[in-house]
Amino acid sequence: MIPLLADPLPALSRNSKSAAALPPGLRVAVVHDWLYTVGGAERVLAAMLRCLPDADLFCLFDVLPPADRNKIGITRPSKTSFLQRML
Repeated sequence: MIPLLADPLPALSRNSKSAAALPPGLRVAVVHDWLYTVGGAERVLAAMLRCLPDADLFCLFDVLPPADRNKIGITRPSKTSFLQRML
């Protein structure tokens, strides 16, 4: 059982550009369904990854071209499902 923390993530001020400092031993994963095109969801994902730079990225499919990936700032590889190999 994972112990619940009173404040698992420190609150970021709206103007803060620094990454969230996670408590030691806490791991965070960011899950997205489909990395395909640069839309609103991918921009939100990029902002989440800027706030949580050590988070693992999981998705079902990742077919986002490298140029688009660089445009929105996704620099890490994603961990995809077995469905990715069926494309």
